[in-house]
Amino acid sequence: MLFYRYKTIDLRITVVYRAKCFENEETRDKYNAWYQTASDDQVRPVGEIVNELKEELVKRRGIESSIINSLNPVQLAIAFIEEFIPYPFPAKSVIPYNYCIFIRLYPKYEPYLRYLC
Repeated sequence: MLFYRYKTIDLRITVVYRAKCFENEETRDKYNAWYQTASDDQVRPVGEIVNELKEELVKRRGIESSIINSLNPVQLAIAFIEEFIPYPFPAKSVIPYNYCIFIRLYPKYEPYLRYLC
């Protein structure tokens, strides 16, 4: 299966804040000035970047580009996340999976897992 459907209860969201660090205020100010006044030829268009990611997705998954091009924006975003942002298994976890979803997939295990989830 290329894509999975998730219910809201299955999702966990993390907000990541990434800041730019500069050697000094002068370097920061120079970057900010460029960023605020950059012309189109100095910044890659989003569409160009998305198309490049689509091409890479086709190569990696060995699927037709028509399938990728038929995805709606949310499906495409999920495909990008699943392919390009792999999260490693936790190093200290006894079960390196989301065992809370097992209750939904295999209700007979609910008595054993309900205290963990």
